[in-house]
Amino acid sequence: MHSFFVPSLAVQIYSIAGRVNEAWIDVPEGSKKYYGQCNQICGVNHAYMPIVIQALNEEDYAGMAGTLKKSSLLQKSCQTLRFWLQLINFIVRAGR
Repeated sequence: MHSFFVPSLAVQIYSIAGRVNEAWIDVPEGSKKYYGQCNQICGVNHAYMPIVIQALNEEDYAGMAGTLKKSSLLQKSCQTLRFWLQLINFIVRAGR
């Protein structure tokens, strides 16, 4: 089990293998990065689970979305996300 925590946004969500969670939060307007980490002692790789949330204003978001649609970056991003999700799943299973 993991507990992903971003203190500056006052959000914490538990992650359990095989379950899908979502959280809705109010993020202050403007572009900014918010940092967090898993705060549940979940195993040997616990210290290597940083979280970065990149908040974008509407203009930056529209630009990023347009760029992703026009490039293969979206496909590469999906592949990278799939890799990290598989790795997290592996870590969760190994920690049981």
